[in-house]
Amino acid sequence: YFYFIFCVSLCFFLFFFFFQAEDGIRDAQESRGLGDVYKRQGRKRERPRDSDHEEQLYLASTLAKLGDQLNRLDDKLSTLARDLDPEIDRRADLVAELCIQGSQDMSHKVGIYATLVGLLNRKNGHFGANLADQLCAKLEEALRSAECSKAKVLLVLAVQLVPARVLSVGSVVATLNQFVDASLDEQLPLDLRTVFAWLVASTMPFAGSCFSDAGATDELAPLMGKLRQFMEGYAGNSSQCLASWTINRGGSGEDKMAEAWEGAVGSQDASWAAISHVSQPQSDFKLELAHADTHAIRISDLPTAIKVMSKSEVASLRAPPVRVLEDADDTLNTKPYETSALRGLIRDTLVSCNGIHADCARILAMLPHRPRELVVDTIFGELLQLPHSTAPLGYYCMTSVVLCKLDPKYENLFASALHTLFEDSPSLEVECADRITEWLALFLSQQNFNWIPWYDPNPPGSDPPTGLAVRWGDMMASDTDPHSPHKMFVTQLLERCIRLGGMERFSQEDDGPSAIPNLLQDCLPVIRLPDTAHASQSYKDLVNAVKAGDENGITALLDQHWPDSDQPARAKLVCTALLESSSRVPSICVRRFAKNQTVLKSLARTIEARTAQVDAIVSFYKDSPHGPLLLVPSLLAAGIVDTKAMVHCLVSSDHLPRLSTESHLFELLEQALMHVVSLSAKIDKELAAGSAGPHSADDTRHQDWLQRTTLLQQKALRMQKETFLALFERFSRSLAGQMADSRAAGEPEAPWVARGLARLVQCGRKYFKQIKPFMGTIEAVVISAVSEMKVSEAFEAFKDL
Repeated sequence: YFYFIFCVSLCFFLFFFFFQAEDGIRDAQESRGLGDVYKRQGRKRERPRDSDHEEQLYLASTLAKLGDQLNRLDDKLSTLARDLDPEIDRRADLVAELCIQGSQDMSHKVGIYATLVGLLNRKNGHFGANLADQLCAKLEEALRSAECSKAKVLLVLAVQLVPARVLSVGSVVATLNQFVDASLDEQLPLDLRTVFAWLVASTMPFAGSCFSDAGATDELAPLMGKLRQFMEGYAGNSSQCLASWTINRGGSGEDKMAEAWEGAVGSQDASWAAISHVSQPQSDFKLELAHADTHAIRISDLPTAIKVMSKSEVASLRAPPVRVLEDADDTLNTKPYETSALRGLIRDTLVSCNGIHADCARILAMLPHRPRELVVDTIFGELLQLPHSTAPLGYYCMTSVVLCKLDPKYENLFASALHTLFEDSPSLEVECADRITEWLALFLSQQNFNWIPWYDPNPPGSDPPTGLAVRWGDMMASDTDPHSPHKMFVTQLLERCIRLGGMERFSQEDDGPSAIPNLLQDCLPVIRLPDTAHASQSYKDLVNAVKAGDENGITALLDQHWPDSDQPARAKLVCTALLESSSRVPSICVRRFAKNQTVLKSLARTIEARTAQVDAIVSFYKDSPHGPLLLVPSLLAAGIVDTKAMVHCLVSSDHLPRLSTESHLFELLEQALMHVVSLSAKIDKELAAGSAGPHSADDTRHQDWLQRTTLLQQKALRMQKETFLALFERFSRSLAGQMADSRAAGEPEAPWVARGLARLVQCGRKYFKQIKPFMGTIEAVVISAVSEMKVSEAFEAFKDL
């Protein structure tokens, strides 16, 4: 009994001793700064930070999340500033750099970062001076490198630092005067003067509210007077420079200077309701920041020249913005310049997240005033920019998926935008229709093809099925033309969906639930298995020999039963037998092709024979669109299929109608073009990396490698040139021949001809960088071989890029 009492007492003693010791250690421990922020955020366990790199990651993560939630923002700013104070001497450069970078990446948080800088500058004046120096350096760098949007955000940050008591009013006004004075200097190019005036006009709305908080409103009147003087002589013909500078931020041919001036004038009447939150945090700390030291910002000489793209270059690089929600600007009840500011903010967010869709969706979902219509409209507008969108299609799709999960109200808006695009499909560019169908197919696959706005087979009550699929089916019910834009749109969409989700999700053969209504069942491709029941015994023997990989048997059968056939016919026959022996399974096809690679190469010694092999693949998978797209890349990588032969086959007169109207065949053509382009780029990269380091002239091993790689580079470039020459020559001749035949027969042109011309322009726009070195050769080939006016106009559409 006494032993038991002793053990229990010892346990209680040790328990209280260790817990008191732990509390004592905590009380005596000095604040670890940013780590305490994570404790207060509810972290259960502190990650060990044994290196500066981990501390930088903690710091970057905390600053990036700052302001995601606006409730109790002042408390969060005060807490973070208090925790950073002990580390500011050691981390001044890093904190300043992260605040500036955060303002550029998330421009809706500029005021929040400015307030944090002000709180840190209050006790550490050297930190504010350090940030002012970094801000000047980055602004000068942005001007030298012609990054207009970046320079604008940095100027906005500068004016936000005035009420935060970091930068002096006089230095910021002097900087703005420096820009506006340069805009009035008639010795400078008009484009450069327009850029300087645009920067000041774009900053004025923010400067109005900030200078008002700082009690310096009178300082802006002379600036507005100078801007008005510039606008009186502004002819509106120099906006191409601004469009070229903002080319990756949604730039177009619109007059951005007039738009910025309208915003500057409007901001004089009242602060912008749509962006008033940007300068809100500083007003909560007026008393705390009142006695902080201010610093000066000084910009050295402004550039006197910049690289300006011509109007034709800008117009060819960026198509006009696509508006899919006509009332998107009216739902916010804001002025035009406020809506323009929000659109620019959304574009900046889409561009600056660097492909991280979750972060982008989180920022867009938390924008003030929740401009959902503008977000959807801008996402589709950026997606449909020609010839290239700013980010990959998958990035826009996954951002949209996460947005719908964060805010379900987005679902109906995306559905409304898709219906508008479907209605406008007859007037859409061919490439835009391709992107929309690919986007929607990927979006549906992420929803497991059970997205209610797409198709709801069992709505509440006794209502009939609803959704986009039902509305589209009703619209096409009276359309008897199989080549109508609406039917091709849906057919293309379903082909992509089948490729991602399988045929069983859409067919109703098993009487199970389907992802589409009965009205769209006719748009599904019909999968037909090869019928070998009526094949000759000799052909069956050939299929068996191919399946066994008997090269001698294949050769003997060809010599015995098809002695009069030429090489292309033999190559096509063996290739078809290979495909039929594989039961349409791409993985089995690849193995069978590899097993019979020797025979295939011996039969395909000429371009005609290699073209016949590709023709066999395309003809065999005529009713299965996803088959060639899964099979051909592996055959290209293995060297069994030739890119030039693919071009010869796909743009021939036999396949050109399908190439023009069926998106999967054009994707197949793009696979061939991208293969040859990526091969050349890979060799160029290896050659540049190998030649970068110091190498002695006596290093024979390196010289041998350099010589071999250079020969490979020349061969790849020659193959790239031959492929593109074959593409444009044959494409143009086939289209011109079809139009000449129709004219001779007195018949109207076939419906696919217009889409074929659009595909020709699409190829030229998309690969203009690759074809630019030999554009003269292509032009000579097309002009000498084709006399059709429409083909020449299509060629002119991308010739001058």
